[in-house]
Order: sequence, then C-alpha cells, then structure tokens
Amino acid sequence: MISGYNGADDAHLDAQLVVRDASGGETLLGEADGPPPPPGMGKRTWIDTTLCTPAAGQAGDSLRLRITFVSGSTFFSSIITELEIP
Repeated sequence: MISGYNGADDAHLDAQLVVRDASGGETLLGEADGPPPPPGMGKRTWIDTTLCTPAAGQAGDSLRLRITFVSGSTFFSSIITELEIP
C-alpha cells in the first residue's frame, strides 16, 4: 500500500517492485499504477493492490519498491509505504 500527504487532487504515482542482485542487475516483479484518489484532506491511499509474482532472487539480493511521481501540480510532503510479504 502506498499512501501520502498531497494538497492537490491530481497527483499520479507509479510503483515498481524489483529484485536487485549482487551485481546491480534488476528484475521487475510487478508494477502498479496509482491515479489520483477521491478528493480529501490529510493522508490518502494512492495504491492498494496485490502483486502476485513467482519466487525470485537469491541470498544477498535486495527487494526494492521504486515509487515514481508521474504527474501532478503539487509534490508529496510525505509518502508512506507498507509492503506485506506472505
């Protein structure tokens, strides 16, 4: 889940879940799009989805969540991420 504080109602995010190996190579496991949520004040959820992927990686690899600000008239003052691995 990706939530954040943004004063505008037009922010758009993209999230990529990747595995980075020890040599720096990356494998994309999944991607989620976060169009603007309904208008509101305070913390709002931009992306709340499940990415089902096959097992990937080896000991020493890192799991990374890359968030990209695609567009919007105001940047986020804070972004909160929650990643659950079953």
